Amino acid sequence: MSHNSISTLTTKQMCSKSLAELQFTNNLLGILWKERDGSYKTLFTNLTNLTILDISHNNIGKIPDDVYGYLPRNLTILRIGHNSLTDFKWDKLKCFNQLQILDLSFNSLSNVTVITSNVTLTFLDLSYNHIFHLDNGFLKGAKSLMTLSLSYNKLTIINQSTFQSRSDSQLQTLFLWRNPFQCTCDSLDFILWIENSYLKIPRLTTKVMCDTPANKKGEALINFDINQCVNDSEAFLIYILTNSFITVFMFVATVAHLFYWDASYVLHYMKARLKGYRSLNSLEGVYDVFVTYDTKDPHVSEWVMRNLRVKLEEEGEKHLPLCLEERDWLPGVPLVDNLTHSIRYSRKTLFVLTEGYVKTGVFKLAMYLAHQRLLDENVDVIVLLMLEPVLQNSHFLRLRRRLCGKSVVEWPRTAAAEPWFWQNLRNVVRVDNQVLYSKTYSTYFNSK
Repeated sequence: MSHNSISTLTTKQMCSKSLAELQFTNNLLGILWKERDGSYKTLFTNLTNLTILDISHNNIGKIPDDVYGYLPRNLTILRIGHNSLTDFKWDKLKCFNQLQILDLSFNSLSNVTVITSNVTLTFLDLSYNHIFHLDNGFLKGAKSLMTLSLSYNKLTIINQSTFQSRSDSQLQTLFLWRNPFQCTCDSLDFILWIENSYLKIPRLTTKVMCDTPANKKGEALINFDINQCVNDSEAFLIYILTNSFITVFMFVATVAHLFYWDASYVLHYMKARLKGYRSLNSLEGVYDVFVTYDTKDPHVSEWVMRNLRVKLEEEGEKHLPLCLEERDWLPGVPLVDNLTHSIRYSRKTLFVLTEGYVKTGVFKLAMYLAHQRLLDENVDVIVLLMLEPVLQNSHFLRLRRRLCGKSVVEWPRTAAAEPWFWQNLRNVVRVDNQVLYSKTYSTYFNSK
């Protein structure tokens, strides 16, 4: 039935109990399988005695997932070459218990994942594709495979762990013709594997060539001088550095264990002699920032503890000690007392706003107490972090943006803007809000 450009059939299924081989090449099976009604998905199902199926040259861009299950189970040879496949469901091969030859040449496959299902393949043709990467141990389930063709692909480096060990594999012949191999020290393990391998690699010296770097282009991969990857002087230098590091580490560890308190005392004594003594900070500066957020939302709590806390306390030029409810509040103390104490003894109060938090009484109470400091002490401590777009119609938020727009920061929608966001947040919480007021408001405030 080849060379007919078949794009439609009067019957939706072929039926035969005796047909053993079907040549269905140079047709338009890709169009038949693209129909939305799926009526041609069972086209070959009733060919119960079919062992050889050739559907090459059929303009197949993708094989629908359920078509694999409708192909005859007795297939020993399946040819799907000269199509436009960009993906192949390797786990579906478990449906074919007798399949020995699979031809996927002349397609557009770019990546080959691990074949985990146990298959009976003895020959696999992946030549003339766009494969640039092979997963480590990708032939894990193809233990009976004897011949593999990877010729005319885009492989630059093959890791030694890509193929199974001799005890776990029966692979005998490997075709690697015309791949743009990279002849650098990164390929050293693969070259050593080739030299010590039991596999037969046809035309290894004539068709398995280097493509990069430019001075190695056209040379046989197997002729790459591995001695240039082993530098005696560098190896000796690394040896000296490694031994020095181990010696110093052991010495420091021993001294620290035996004389830690003595060394600590001497260090602090010398530091005090150089810089002089100074009194401890009063309670006015216990915390730099009090962070109030929705502690009942696990996602918000996790974000605050694993992201916000790390970025403000552990990273940046100046570490900012935070006051966090889940970490620093005294258990058993009333909520109002904890809120009052945290806002009173923190230089700034950072509100992490979400849709659920702005509706709670804790948010309203914390906002009231923060404004109370503005009335009592003439100190503006409020910083709003919009983790979600909330209070869009709030007059307070609009006024806040107008008077002190830099004290309102929003979580960016793109990952590329996150470093800028964190730096901007650090700057906002370090600087007094009065400095951030708009010039118009500052002029009016000073005139009063």
